[in-house]
Amino acid sequence: MHRARLRPNALTTHIPSRQSGRHFAVLLPSSALPPNLPPVPEAPGASFGPSTPAPPRPSQSVHSGLDEYILGRFQRLRSSSSFVPLRKLLSEYRENRERVLDEYLPYEPAPPVGRRVDLEKNEDDGGAVLIAHIIAEPVGQERVIVCSGFPVRSRYGQRSDEGGRTLIVTCTHTIEQVNFISSVDAGGTTLIFTSSGRPIPATSIPSSLPGRDLTLLAIPQQAESYFRPLPVSPYPLPENAEIGVHNSAEEAVLLLRDGTQGWERWIDGKVRRRWGMGHIEGYKDQAWRDATPGTYDHLAHVLFLPLPTGSSSGGPIVSRETGAVVGVVVGDRVEGVKRGQKGWGVPAEAIFEMFSLPGLTLKNKTK
Repeated sequence: MHRARLRPNALTTHIPSRQSGRHFAVLLPSSALPPNLPPVPEAPGASFGPSTPAPPRPSQSVHSGLDEYILGRFQRLRSSSSFVPLRKLLSEYRENRERVLDEYLPYEPAPPVGRRVDLEKNEDDGGAVLIAHIIAEPVGQERVIVCSGFPVRSRYGQRSDEGGRTLIVTCTHTIEQVNFISSVDAGGTTLIFTSSGRPIPATSIPSSLPGRDLTLLAIPQQAESYFRPLPVSPYPLPENAEIGVHNSAEEAVLLLRDGTQGWERWIDGKVRRRWGMGHIEGYKDQAWRDATPGTYDHLAHVLFLPLPTGSSSGGPIVSRETGAVVGVVVGDRVEGVKRGQKGWGVPAEAIFEMFSLPGLTLKNKTK
């Protein structure tokens, strides 16, 4: 039986296959794939564009314009007091898998006007970010793996004066990719880029759900003002409900394809972004069977249109009606000959699995 191939969306630099001299992007770990799909192959296919030729020698440049931009910002931050080495972040990722934080995330299925994401403007308001995982060694062969994310605001208690913190929601498969290709003591870090191109270092990975392809990144408290936390709804939308999918793509790639019309300049013009308007196509359970909201079905995956672009993994899926986040982009897959190719994501209700339930007395608060 032919099985459709999953395509998580993440831009990467050159990553060698173990079986040949060709280069590929690494797909999701088998633990994050629906059980009716094949495990991750040793030589997975490229997630963005055609496969690349054999690697150049170390003296040759292997970086795109976006990579050079990111690596330049990385070099400037290496001596910063908030810089956290990649090896420490990966260690925390492994230790904090499926950890439930002491804080909670407010339910916002119908946020007030000032909190809603306005899809009609198609303007960046700080509610989406670009995330770069940087492997800085060996020198001359640095690697950059790029995806998306968005900020949320947790709370430590029921009263507003009890405080909270801003965390970044993103995907897990790019971190798994870094974990797969980097050495134990590899140099590097993870940077979170605001819309203006300001790099903010990730200070920790407090929790993740590899089976749902979700990860939380912490940021320095003094940098929280650069982000606009988005409202998140725990309730799934019905089929055919209108949505906006946050898409991003490297400007150089767009210029080679359909051009940049309709795309807003983002990250100092190195990347372009836009809201792709579409609708919910349906839901699947963990076994990839059809699932229905409002029943006892487990909504493990959400299918949608339009298709997400490269580097949009981890970005938000937003309800057009309420302006709240209702899902997180993972990638795309083919749903048979008749149904065709669909966008693939995780319902936003899964984000709440990393937080305590509202109303509980929260002790041992995670600072």
